[in-house]
Amino acid sequence: MPRTSHLPVECWHQILEDAIFVPLFFDTNPLENYSITIIRRYRDETPYWESERVRNILRRVCSSWNIFLKQYDQRYVQLGHVLLGNAPPEALSKALRITARACMCKLCIKAGGSYSYVQNEPLWWRKIAAADLAVQMNGQTSWRVQILDIMNRSFVEPIVRKPFRLANVEVVLNYEAHLLNGDHFGVMRPLFVESVWNGISESVANASLRHMTSLHLSTPDMSLFKTVSFPNLRHASFWTGPLLTGPECDSMVEWIKLTGHKLVTFFWMGEVAENDRLMRTILRLCPRLEHVQFPRGTIWEHPSQPHQLKYLRLDCEYAEVENCPPCSMCTYPHSPDIIQFQYIVSRLAKAQIPTLSLPEEWRTLLDQKPPFGMGIEAAVCFKSCAESHGLTVLDTLGFTLEQAVVSQLERYLRGDGSGSHFPWIEF
Repeated sequence: MPRTSHLPVECWHQILEDAIFVPLFFDTNPLENYSITIIRRYRDETPYWESERVRNILRRVCSSWNIFLKQYDQRYVQLGHVLLGNAPPEALSKALRITARACMCKLCIKAGGSYSYVQNEPLWWRKIAAADLAVQMNGQTSWRVQILDIMNRSFVEPIVRKPFRLANVEVVLNYEAHLLNGDHFGVMRPLFVESVWNGISESVANASLRHMTSLHLSTPDMSLFKTVSFPNLRHASFWTGPLLTGPECDSMVEWIKLTGHKLVTFFWMGEVAENDRLMRTILRLCPRLEHVQFPRGTIWEHPSQPHQLKYLRLDCEYAEVENCPPCSMCTYPHSPDIIQFQYIVSRLAKAQIPTLSLPEEWRTLLDQKPPFGMGIEAAVCFKSCAESHGLTVLDTLGFTLEQAVVSQLERYLRGDGSGSHFPWIEF
C-alpha cells in the first residue's frame, strides 16, 4: 500500500484562515500596516463580502471545515441589519467591526430601511441587552468590537451607555465629542481616531491621545494640544476649513514644532493666505516625513535639504478662466477648478517626489464636467504631464486611470452599472 501523507489539522486551519483573510478592512492600525495610497478605501466592504462568499463555499466541503469556519460568523455587522432581525442580537458582541447605520441590503430596505430606528427604539434596547447576555453566557467581559464606525449616532447612543462594551475598540471613525467622553476612552486604547465634526474633547485628549499612532481632526482647537503628549503619533491629518487666519496658522506651526519630528504622514487640508515659507517650515520640522499634503495657498518651494517624501496629496484650487495659463498638454486653460501645483509639475519632478495623488476618484472625474468641478480633461492632462516627467499619478483611492477604467468595464460586464461608491474615511 502506498503511504498517504496528511497535513496536520493546524496547517489546514491556517490555510482556511488565509483563504478568508480580508486585507485592510479589519486592520486596527491601517496606516502603519498598509500603503498610504489606499487608506481611503478603509470603508470599502467589497473585500469582506467576497471573503464571505469564499467562506460559505468552503463550509460546504466537509463538516470539520464547517465547524471551524462557523466561528467567523458575523465578523462585520451593520447595526440596522441587527435591528431589523436579519442578524441575531449576539452579532453585536461577536463582531470585530461595527458600522452604526441603517443597512441598505434588500432585506432591510424591504423591512423599513433607514426609518427603522425611530420606529423600533425599544426593540433596539432589548437587542443590546440580549447581546450583553450572550457575553455573560460565554464567560466574556466585553464585546469583541475593535473598529467602531459611527455613521448614525442614534444607533450608538444606547450602546455607549456602558463603556465595558467598548473595551476592545482600537479604531473610532466619525468620533463625536458629545457621544464618547473620557469615561469611554478610559477603557479603550485607540490607535486610530477619525473626528469629522467637532474635534476632540479635553477629557478624551487627557485620557488616551497618548496611545494613538494615527489621528484625523476637523477644525481642531490647537490650543487644546499645548499640554498633551503624543509619544506614538506618526500619522496626522487636519482639516482646518476655509482661509485660516494668521494666528490660527501660527498655532498649527507651534503644534508641528512639538510633534513633527516623529511624523511620517502629515496632511493639512484647508486654505491659508498665500505663504512662501510654510512648506519649508513643515519640511524642516518634520524630517521623517514621507507623505504630505499642503493647504491651498502654499507656495511651492524646492526642498532646501534632503527629504524622504514619497507621496504628495494634492487639492483643488479655484481659478478664473482669465487667470489660467494654457495647459502645456492641450493648450487650453482648465477651470474653474484646477489641481494644486498643476502648472509646476516639472518642479515637483525636480523635488523627486515619485507619487502624486489627485483630490478625486477617477470614476467620479469620468462623470464630472465643468462648471461643476474639475473635469476629466484637466486630470488626464495633469497625468500625462506628470508621467512625462517620470511621476506616477493616482486618484484619492490609490487607483491609476487604467485600473479605474478596467474596473468600470468589469462592473459593466457583470451588470453592476457604475457600481456602488463607498464613503471615504477623511484621513
